[in-house]
Amino acid sequence: TDGNVLRFQCTVLPGGGRMLSYTPVTDIVRRSDELEYLHAALDNVSEGVMVLDSDLNVRYMNRIVRELWRLSAADVARRPHYSDIIRIGREIGVLPPPREGDEAFIARSIALVQIDDPNPMDFRIKDRFIRGRCAPLAGGGHILTFDDISHLIERARQMQALATTDELTR
Repeated sequence: TDGNVLRFQCTVLPGGGRMLSYTPVTDIVRRSDELEYLHAALDNVSEGVMVLDSDLNVRYMNRIVRELWRLSAADVARRPHYSDIIRIGREIGVLPPPREGDEAFIARSIALVQIDDPNPMDFRIKDRFIRGRCAPLAGGGHILTFDDISHLIERARQMQALATTDELTR
């Protein structure tokens, strides 16, 4: 009734009696609820979010990234390495063909994450343009975000067309 959560455990004793133990787990439950709430929020933003730990294993991918990479929540729960995510992206055509070999492309991509390169990186995925960013997290992890900037590219093309066309040539 006071909002605290207890874990109850009953152990059968050799003589047939019972030993009851109660462990307070309120903080664990509240943190779990908070984490679930944050995951639900991140699954509903328009930006893709991927969180990597200090060893570059996936800790979290929101719905946008999971759908883009065609991964299930169970795939993400296995905590694949970032290099595996890059390979999957190449295999399904999410990532562009590299100018160099696949292993060199993967090594370069990993290096950019490891140095937490703050410069946005734009790349094309099929008919869309994506802007990726990387930032460091406490404890050595990394957060990667992905924005669909296709509308900005299209608007820039329209502006360029308008700027190079005068009233007489329309």
